[in-house]
Amino acid sequence: MNSSERQARWGLGFVRHCFLAVLLACSHLAAADEGDLADLLLFNGNIITVDDQFSVAEAIAIKGDRIMAVGRHDELQRHIGTGTLQVDLEGRTVTPGFIDGHAHLFGMNDVPLTGVRSVQDILDVVTAEAARSEPGEWLIFEPPGEPPYYFHMPDRLKEKRFPTRAELDAAAPHNPVFIKSSDFHERPTSLFNSLALERLGITRDSGPIEYVEVGREQDGTPTGEVFGNLSYFSPSPLKYRLWSLARKYTLDEQVEELRRDMAEYNAGGVTAIYEGHGMPDDTIEVYRELHERGGLTVRSYLLKTIDTSAPVEAIEEQIAGMQEFAGLGLGDDMFRVAGVAVVMGDNVGFGAGLMHEPYTGLYGEEWTGLQLLEDEKLEAIARAAARHDIRLNVQASGSLAIEKVLAAFDAVNRDIPITEKRFVIEHCQFPSEQAMKDAARLGVVPTTVTNFLWGQGNSYIRFYGRERANQAVPLRSWLEHGVPVVQSTDYGPNDAMFTLWQSIARKNGWTGETLGETESISREDAIRIYTINGARLAFGEDKIGSLEAGKLADLVILDRDILTVPLDEIRETRVLATMVGGKLVHGSLESL
Repeated sequence: MNSSERQARWGLGFVRHCFLAVLLACSHLAAADEGDLADLLLFNGNIITVDDQFSVAEAIAIKGDRIMAVGRHDELQRHIGTGTLQVDLEGRTVTPGFIDGHAHLFGMNDVPLTGVRSVQDILDVVTAEAARSEPGEWLIFEPPGEPPYYFHMPDRLKEKRFPTRAELDAAAPHNPVFIKSSDFHERPTSLFNSLALERLGITRDSGPIEYVEVGREQDGTPTGEVFGNLSYFSPSPLKYRLWSLARKYTLDEQVEELRRDMAEYNAGGVTAIYEGHGMPDDTIEVYRELHERGGLTVRSYLLKTIDTSAPVEAIEEQIAGMQEFAGLGLGDDMFRVAGVAVVMGDNVGFGAGLMHEPYTGLYGEEWTGLQLLEDEKLEAIARAAARHDIRLNVQASGSLAIEKVLAAFDAVNRDIPITEKRFVIEHCQFPSEQAMKDAARLGVVPTTVTNFLWGQGNSYIRFYGRERANQAVPLRSWLEHGVPVVQSTDYGPNDAMFTLWQSIARKNGWTGETLGETESISREDAIRIYTINGARLAFGEDKIGSLEAGKLADLVILDRDILTVPLDEIRETRVLATMVGGKLVHGSLESL
């Protein structure tokens, strides 16, 4: 072999070597980059990130339960592999999953009367329920109409009246019937048939019942109507007799109801809740059981209830024994129990708000409102909670109630710093300017509810006057004072798009009027208080509440751009899909 042949062979070998080296290097690079490939890429969208700049992106890449990257479509091409599902959003809007700062997600509901348009519609539901029930079994129904406030009943029924006792007797001759009243009607009306009245001891000769009025014929025979409030805050003895009728549900029944409730919240765009009312052990067990069955689809942050009727020493002992719920408590990213909750006692929607100025309450009394938790006991509870690093959540609604809670927090803070503990005031409808300043200084997180303006607006005007009603739920003022107020739904509606709209529109659902127009906020702030502020409430702002790399992939896909559509279209916006931790829990990506 001459030198020219040797050089040619050597050159060919060198080229082969280089080619193999490049192939080997590429294979190593591919293996190294495999972990950088997304499972899902949503692109060509209007992705509202709710990051610090409130930036809007085109695409989002998701791997497992986490967000890999958010940005321009061309920037995210490097995350596409053969196994990446690519979904063209065709301009649709994506937001972080919404976080409800005080939900009433779980509850075993009575038989609904939603959608009824006439007395006959109601009787048809009663007849059907009686047919599937045992003789003598109580039949308990929700109020007629559209939940949660059942506006303008019975005027929306064809006959402009409720069913009579005789009509209910004919529909369910062998079962006692109880149709509940709407709590926020000016004249709440509960309905009973003859067998129910007999079981309750309400007869022609029975005497009056405190705090309610029994409807009677001229000869004293009960009509089947009972007028008056029988809600949670009612002191009427009839309320407790009716509560005792509630059927006991099995754990499996409760778990399945919670599963259905979570699906409803997912359909409305909600991916996480903070349940501000303390929960008893048996309710917490329902959440825990569903979590163990792999069925939780709403991240749930729950609080423990404590018995505030006990003496201070006993309460302090309760709190000391709850060390497992200190700090971030027990649980994981889907289910967590941490902190304790107490109720001040006032409720502004029922004419019981603890206010600075006197007003005429629900039963015609001139007063400043209801306080169930004394100042000294509240401070002792707050001090014990702070000492044991257990977060405290206090329900307080009226102006004086809020200031009393903040005064207790302030007294504790002088000895035990609480500014990093994020103590919570729930409801918080009527804060003064000083209260907002104090909340900012003490690191207190208020949760509030513009949906209360929708369903309780008439009550606010009736009890406290129009001027104070216009000052209720001051979202803009909270934000101007630097307080990270959190949006919630409480009674409902629990649909996130309705709640976003109401954050801005502030409508009284009974009349359509706007309450406190100057307290309306921007669309951007409405989204913030319902996402990243909610995440902060649950000490989860590093994991949820915005669409940023490294965070959990909780998101909602909407059918229109809620930043630009006419305001009233926001409440009509449809949730096309909801994801929790990268898993689809509502809707479909294929049908986008």
